[in-house]
Amino acid sequence: MAAYDPRTDLRALWCFLRDQWWVVLVCALAGALAALGVTFLKDEEYEASTTVLVQADPLEKLVGLSDDFSSVGDPTLPGSAMETQVGLVRQRSLAAAVRRELGSQETISQLLEDVRGERDATSSLLRIVARQPSAEGAKRLTDAWAAAMVRDARRRQQRRISSAISVVRTELAARPATRAAEDVLRGQLRRLSTLRAVAQPPLRVVQPAQAGGGPASPRRAVAVSIGILLGFVIGLGVALVRQLGLQDALIGERRKKAAASA
Repeated sequence: MAAYDPRTDLRALWCFLRDQWWVVLVCALAGALAALGVTFLKDEEYEASTTVLVQADPLEKLVGLSDDFSSVGDPTLPGSAMETQVGLVRQRSLAAAVRRELGSQETISQLLEDVRGERDATSSLLRIVARQPSAEGAKRLTDAWAAAMVRDARRRQQRRISSAISVVRTELAARPATRAAEDVLRGQLRRLSTLRAVAQPPLRVVQPAQAGGGPASPRRAVAVSIGILLGFVIGLGVALVRQLGLQDALIGERRKKAAASA
């Protein structure tokens, strides 16, 4: 075996790999098998998602309400209600309502870990994504969550409209100073009453939940790729240590022979 030191002689790299390639290969295969084994120990999880449209209620502008009063505003503008809606996906009250509806054995905290909201960066669409041990369970959880979110938005909208009606009625009871002011208030009251009767919630489910084609977790191809990469790196280290050990042994043997001949 030729004497070379891989630490300082870059030209010896080819010789190093030629002598130790099998060590690197064994470690890479071991890493792949270990990663694959870990994935089989994990439970499979499936994801389903549904799309919800976030929109301002056109009836609010129709009855003369300002954008400041609107519970949604323009969802396409920066800093709009889209960020708020993404955050509202993970309300504990929604998790509690869905838990009751589905009769789930999971705790509220567990359900919140299973669901997330994703905003579309270029539109007013919000994706609700749920993860469960089965594809059908993921679809049921996603649909139930979206429906609960729409109902919650509807209740909040109705509370705001009722609050506005109470304010207008209070102003009317205080006897406006002029007839014109009274007519304006009565007109607002009629519009708000109409809005409460026919207003649609600012959220609308665009399509039912759809599940992916296969398990979302564990991702065996990704895990095996990472295992091969780690095994390759470890294999290089093991091969280098092994080669240096062989090199030191060879140098020691030569020194012994030289001392004996002297």
